[in-house]
Amino acid sequence: MDIGSNGKSKVVKHGTKEITSEGFEYELSVNFEITNENHLCKVSKDRTNLFNGKPEFVINSEVGKKLKSWCNQGVSIDTIKREIESTTTLEGLRHLYQKYGALNEQIKPLIIDRKSEIENNTQIIDNKNIIQTKTIQNNGIDCNDTTIGK
Repeated sequence: MDIGSNGKSKVVKHGTKEITSEGFEYELSVNFEITNENHLCKVSKDRTNLFNGKPEFVINSEVGKKLKSWCNQGVSIDTIKREIESTTTLEGLRHLYQKYGALNEQIKPLIIDRKSEIENNTQIIDNKNIIQTKTIQNNGIDCNDTTIGK
């Protein structure tokens, strides 16, 4: 307790600095900071774009509803499965794994299976896309050329 300028005692927090691991805020989608004794908060990070540029506010059930709605607007697992199956590169799989970070546990087996398929696929180019070489005889004449002798 400290004595304020008006001579009255008031409660002051000491040593209440937050303790988190380095880079923790990087993992968050939204970070609220309570700024004063009126319980107003400001947003120091917002990937949802729900609170950017807003003045300080009190966190209430409406804030929770907005966040829940934002979380549930994602794509279906079936859509993600089709996206994984159509991916042809390991880099593409890495991108999908990061893109759908909230579903990592659900999609990890699908990613691993697709990774194995890509790595075990020895035929990189489909036979239809391979350019057929022409056979040239020793005298330099193209045997496939149908215009010779006409």
